[in-house]
Amino acid sequence: MKAIVINAPKECSLQNVTPAPLKNHELQIKVKVTCVCGSDLKNFKNPIKTPQIPGHEFSGIVTAIGPNTLGKIKIGDRVTTFPMMGCMRCKACISQHFRDCNDKLSLGFQIPGSFSEYVSVDERFVVPLSPSLSFEEGALVEHLCCGHRLAKEVLAIQPNLQTHIVIIGDGPIALADVQALLACGYTNITLIGKHPFRMNLAAQLGATNVINNWKDSLSHIDICIQAAAAPETIKT
Repeated sequence: MKAIVINAPKECSLQNVTPAPLKNHELQIKVKVTCVCGSDLKNFKNPIKTPQIPGHEFSGIVTAIGPNTLGKIKIGDRVTTFPMMGCMRCKACISQHFRDCNDKLSLGFQIPGSFSEYVSVDERFVVPLSPSLSFEEGALVEHLCCGHRLAKEVLAIQPNLQTHIVIIGDGPIALADVQALLACGYTNITLIGKHPFRMNLAAQLGATNVINNWKDSLSHIDICIQAAAAPETIKT
């Protein structure tokens, strides 16, 4: 199969790669769409492992099933995945807090990722896609879940739905936060950004207020979310 391989810091190439045989619980997925995440770019500049196939936000079709699978996913299913493969033995994994597993292996970092024609994934981390979702939308499920996870943290402190929530940043995570908070019913969201296209997109998504000169625009803040590196803004 063809795959993009990071060979060294800031060096990658398109190569022919032989897929490894499927292990217990693994599925082979034909990649239909894969996204470029900011963490992929950081890994390209300073790779955790070389050679390595990057990529972890993707969608595709199951084409092969390895031994000792649970039978919940079938050949032909449209799927995406949670990209952090927990050990499935520790306390965090047993409670399904896979991000907190100390021995987790992440797609595109410790194990081959989705910048390839096919990717092998532990079936226990595979998520079926609704027929109503396109492959492009399916590839963004993991990314949007970051926003949903943030919204759950806000919900946990039980503020009223009119609470003024300020998001610092206008990148993809910030825009996912806007969508997730709106979906949870929050109606007073201010986004502080600096990129006109992304700021306009935040307004289209439903942010109540989108600004770049926060000093003259904010009278009070109830909850502040740092969705971009902004130490000086936070300090002030």
